[in-house]
Amino acid sequence: VHASATTLLEEGYPPAGTCSALNGLLCRICPEDRFVTFFCAVLDPSSCSIEYCNAGHDHPLLIGISCGGGTIELEEGGLVLGISPGAAYGSATVTMGAGDTLVIYTDGLSDRLERIGENPLEWMASLVRDHPGASPDQLVERLLSGSEPPDGDIPDDDVTLVVLKSRAPGVPRPPSIL
Repeated sequence: VHASATTLLEEGYPPAGTCSALNGLLCRICPEDRFVTFFCAVLDPSSCSIEYCNAGHDHPLLIGISCGGGTIELEEGGLVLGISPGAAYGSATVTMGAGDTLVIYTDGLSDRLERIGENPLEWMASLVRDHPGASPDQLVERLLSGSEPPDGDIPDDDVTLVVLKSRAPGVPRPPSIL
């Protein structure tokens, strides 16, 4: 899926077109009891705009100033991939303002938070708002460590997490630690 999506995007397909093409492919090759959730986004760094399509994936969160201090769930898109050959996919565009944070995560993180009695969306948004100066790496660490159950019994589902922060124009990028 990753290689096919990369190829489609490099060929100029927009996120919704990429999801549609992937869906057609997966409908032909996936067993009937399998499907793929998928979030496809293209970031324009010059405008901080993000065109996206969400194919049944947990809704990424845009948190911050451009949302009036609130949270926007990136839900526009369509069905999971691989179950309906004629499924239609839509896209939307959001623009990140200075200081905004985008959190993209898999259901493994949601499952961990539900297991400890938290509402995943509210908990993640609150954590990000409570740490406005935190770097993306620091937010990833806090999101992961804060979602661990006290008994250490972590669900088997994998967790993938991507955090992006938008800086004010002209603010230099902090040094990366590799």
